[in-house]
Amino acid sequence: MKKMIVVLLAAAALCLGLPAGAGTAEARIETGRYTAQFVEFGAIPTPLAHARIIGNTYYQDYYGVGPRNLTIMRLTPTKRGMTASYAKDPVSLWYSRVEYRKTSYGYKGVVYSMGIPMGDMILRKVRARR
Repeated sequence: MKKMIVVLLAAAALCLGLPAGAGTAEARIETGRYTAQFVEFGAIPTPLAHARIIGNTYYQDYYGVGPRNLTIMRLTPTKRGMTASYAKDPVSLWYSRVEYRKTSYGYKGVVYSMGIPMGDMILRKVRARR
């Protein structure tokens, strides 16, 4: 009987997603300058834009010509990268978010709009000017 209760409690913990380890590891978000490019539907690239990451905030202009800091998104660290969204509430995350993963050249992420994947966003690290 005790064995059955233990198995049921373990199964309930797995179903509810209760953490069983030492906690969740989060990747460090690299502060710096980037070039950002959105590739719609995996095939239609947009022009390059200037982007910056400062702390947990993402700033981007309009295709390299528009005003600075036109797009401002909040970043949330994840195990493999970060999630960018306009706000942290669930409705905002459903409406628009980018789920980035760390790569050797910066970050690559999937852009979601209304819960549907719309394309890829590529952030390439820019070297510091001398």
